[in-house]
Amino acid sequence: MTTPDGAVLFACIGAGLLYGLLGSITHLRRQSLRGDVLAHSAWPGVLVAFAITGEKSPVVLALGAFVFSAGFGLVITWLERLFPRLKGDGAHALLLSGSFALGSVVWSLMQRHMEGLGQAGLKSFLLGQAAAVQWPDAWTLLGASMLAGLFVYSFRRDISGILFDRDHAFLLGQPTLAVEWILDLFLALGVVCGLQVVGMVVLSALLVALPLAVRPHTKSFGTFVLASTMLGGAIGFVTPWLVIFLESSFGHPGKGIPTGPIFVVMATLVAIASLFGPRFNNKSVATGIGVRR
Repeated sequence: MTTPDGAVLFACIGAGLLYGLLGSITHLRRQSLRGDVLAHSAWPGVLVAFAITGEKSPVVLALGAFVFSAGFGLVITWLERLFPRLKGDGAHALLLSGSFALGSVVWSLMQRHMEGLGQAGLKSFLLGQAAAVQWPDAWTLLGASMLAGLFVYSFRRDISGILFDRDHAFLLGQPTLAVEWILDLFLALGVVCGLQVVGMVVLSALLVALPLAVRPHTKSFGTFVLASTMLGGAIGFVTPWLVIFLESSFGHPGKGIPTGPIFVVMATLVAIASLFGPRFNNKSVATGIGVRR
């Protein structure tokens, strides 16, 4: 069996580390659906950027995806503050259906008015395609994961205060609003960075599966975040090897099997298996009360 390309391997590891880290934070914020919204909203952003420029430049497409993802994130926050009854999954569900529908409409219009759209390769952003990953993609993902990890570690006390007692943290003078905005910014950035590797359709599943796999087995905030991050990196390391094995066994090497679904299937299987393993039964695991900071 051939070995995976170095850029692909490190890109998958970086994606796993990043989504394990971001997923653990969104899980504790009870906003796992937010990642789904931002991932789906990146699709119309990619299409609009391509329609305006006519180029498949990674920088241009990533910029379009980031603008739309960050914009939808801001709209969610605005709706939750303006309409308190939408708190929970209401605003997220509303924007999720809207972003997906918007992407479908834009794609239909572009197919009618742009020739050669099918050969542009934009659909690789939906499920991810390891064959198209280059070293800049790998360095970007590794850099984003390191930057996000540095931020979470530096502001771990502020983040834990926001997660478990936001009002108390605000009264103590902690920069709750700024930290929340930066976390949302990192989530949008993470969505954009992983489009080529994981794909926008299944990316949000990693934000759910990775923290879910370690949640029953951890007792503290720091342990939970670290375990979720390391699990993501481990699955990211194994994914390219499994893709090569499946392609050599059931298809043509280098073609046909997208990276994203394999990544998600592995994370989901680990999460399901972890539910049957040993776990802590104290109250802090279930509610976050008494978590060490």
